Amino acid sequence: MSNRAFDVAAAGPRESVLDPYFVLAKRTNFADYRSAGSQPLGTYAVSVELDPNQMPLPSVTGLTVRAAHETSAYFTGTATPEAYESLMSQESVRRVQFAQPLVPPREAASRRTSHPKLQLREAPADTATTKDTLLGIVDSGCPFAHQTLRRGSGTRVLSLWNQDQETCPAGLGATPVGFGYGHEFSRAQLNQLLSTATDVAGSVDEDLCYRLAGYEQVFHRRTHAAHSLGLLAGSGELSFGSNRLSPKARLPEMAASPSSDVVFVQLPQVLMDCISVAALEHHAIDGFRHILSVAKKHEHKKVVISFGYESWVGPHDGSSWFEKALASLVADAEASGTHLNFFLAAGNSRNRRSHATLQAQRGTASLRWRVPPGNEVPTFLEIWAPTTEEALTVKVTPPGQRALPKLQWGQSLVFPTAEKPGVGIVMHRSIVLGTGGYVILIRVSPTHCWDSERGTAPHGIWTVTLEGVRTQAPEIHAHIGRVEGDVNSLRRAFQPTFVGRSVKQDTLDKARTLNGHACGEESKVCGVFYSDDFPYRTIPDERGGVTPARKQPADYSGSGPTRHRPRPDVSMPMEDGLYHEGTLSIGTRSACVWRMKGTSTAAPAAARMFAEGMLIFPAEKGNGGQPPTGNLALGSVVWDPSASYSHKAEGAK
Repeated sequence: MSNRAFDVAAAGPRESVLDPYFVLAKRTNFADYRSAGSQPLGTYAVSVELDPNQMPLPSVTGLTVRAAHETSAYFTGTATPEAYESLMSQESVRRVQFAQPLVPPREAASRRTSHPKLQLREAPADTATTKDTLLGIVDSGCPFAHQTLRRGSGTRVLSLWNQDQETCPAGLGATPVGFGYGHEFSRAQLNQLLSTATDVAGSVDEDLCYRLAGYEQVFHRRTHAAHSLGLLAGSGELSFGSNRLSPKARLPEMAASPSSDVVFVQLPQVLMDCISVAALEHHAIDGFRHILSVAKKHEHKKVVISFGYESWVGPHDGSSWFEKALASLVADAEASGTHLNFFLAAGNSRNRRSHATLQAQRGTASLRWRVPPGNEVPTFLEIWAPTTEEALTVKVTPPGQRALPKLQWGQSLVFPTAEKPGVGIVMHRSIVLGTGGYVILIRVSPTHCWDSERGTAPHGIWTVTLEGVRTQAPEIHAHIGRVEGDVNSLRRAFQPTFVGRSVKQDTLDKARTLNGHACGEESKVCGVFYSDDFPYRTIPDERGGVTPARKQPADYSGSGPTRHRPRPDVSMPMEDGLYHEGTLSIGTRSACVWRMKGTSTAAPAAARMFAEGMLIFPAEKGNGGQPPTGNLALGSVVWDPSASYSHKAEGAK
């Protein structure tokens, strides 16, 4: 990074309607959203919120609507940069969020292989389930041919929408009506693939089945979705424990799960390779809306959806576009007579030093964060400040260099050049990412790059200094974005962290933030605690003493509080600890099992318990107050299979 003249830009009069990620993308000529050397894309994904009193959708040249509902103020689409700015000027538009996926630094080679030229067989007539509950999941890598997901000779997957796929080699499927992208397979079409891949002895060649479908995400032996589906809808016994044989840790076979219908939405592969929060939420809402459309078509009156991905950034107060759109979906479903429940992971940032609350002395507060060497993806830092902090300024000092210019509200900076940015800062009074405060966005380029055309940044300790803080103890929060990708992503990513602060001096290590897009009121947030098989009965706690392992969250499990939600809703014993990390579930082939750790295992497990009526929550939502019973860090409901097969928290009806 050179010491050339700095180019500080000022925002226009409507800076509150600007998405800082869009401002940064435009100032860097959309460098993070296209392959090196290629031209900027013509259109970009956007997530829009309308004023409900000024609907319908505005007519804007260059805007294509992807998914919308006639009564909802939230919709997704694609827009040119000009259409994006035109949308922001519409009086009926409250906010427009830039939701284009980041392009991964190294694109993986296609795993597609040639498919045999086979005449597809007709599948036996499907026997519809008699259960009224529909299980939905938005994830990556659905093993629809897996034995545990079959019902008779067919699959229980009622619909599989691959948001990435354009065509099927076997000629089956089509773009789902009302969404305009991706490729959907109905259960009858999936059963055709299964029937074609079944030999005379009744054995299914699962590899052949997936090759016929052209479904590359399940060419791997393990996927995030396969593990989650085994917990959500597996036809065998769902048990907790390392050896899987303990009678105290075994639940009886589920009465409905082996016959429940499943709707699966496959997220785009570019998201799995380089996860960007706004893009993830954009496609997740599309997926939720698709699951509801299938439920309506097949007259399911109860829908339970599991979503296991997380965000470490965002407002953390329930005011994000995603959380408001999710609440709108619940309201629309209830109005149509469908009971809709969402189960989201609590997040894995508990001990990752990704969240800090700033402490000011004489109007000045500072942060030190370490950006590791060898990191191939950009790092994003969001600093959320109350709207009363009008005099705030920010100054960023790269490692081993002089400080960049001090910025005030309404200014932005890209350095050293827009073509090869090393760092970018946007300090606008934006209420696009969240309506409860203003956000300062800082972007640091990868510290290692395979392509000389991309800009890089120095690794080491970066310092961020805020001046003009009006109060001694302001509610100013800093969040580092997660850089780690999916289990099968091809890249090197090392998580940046806050450093150099003492637990005794401030609250850095006590900021056990929850999943950034799971702070709203319409979702059940699921954390993890240690099972009976954890090798240590007691572990050190934050007060310097020791606590039984089963009374503490797992070391990675978000436990709160955030600014809006003080705790998870439920915690599940999904962690066995040192000897057997995580919990056991299925792979993409019927003979394959593997372990995965993280709160994304708790979400499908809790969703399954709830769908079976074996997990009951307090009658009140309780997001703003204290839990009626139990450990604050674990939530108001703690699943205890050794005590009972049915848990009912105090205060529940």
